[in-house]
Amino acid sequence: MLLLSSRVGDKKYGKITDFASASLPAYPYVFPLGMEEQREAIRRMAEVLSEISRGQAPGAVLTSRNGSDFDKEEEEALRAVFGGECLYIDGKKYFGEALAAGYLENIALGACLLQQAKAGTPFSGALIATGVDVHGNYLAARLEA
Repeated sequence: MLLLSSRVGDKKYGKITDFASASLPAYPYVFPLGMEEQREAIRRMAEVLSEISRGQAPGAVLTSRNGSDFDKEEEEALRAVFGGECLYIDGKKYFGEALAAGYLENIALGACLLQQAKAGTPFSGALIATGVDVHGNYLAARLEA
């Protein structure tokens, strides 16, 4: 379980310490973005990622890829903010297509990784889970143990 508060419970793996979102120019999985819209989407995603990262590269970024052009745009925003400094994990490799639930699945995957980190696996640092909702908003959450 991830918590939004600092209340401690037996089942607590970590907490969501920050979250942010930005409206994209169009829903990227349905409406292909033109060049200008692509640049604007990358700029908006990079702003969200910069805000949520607090100037530090996370231990991993949990994202969802489906082979669309939007994957390239998100990758460009991720690399603009974090470069090659962190691990990128594609949640769809584990869950498959989730019909707009990828963001929440990435948060669940982050909870599992935080739980494993507490069990002594060599994973450390904050995680950032990303996704796009059905309205075309780019979402990101910072997860910490």
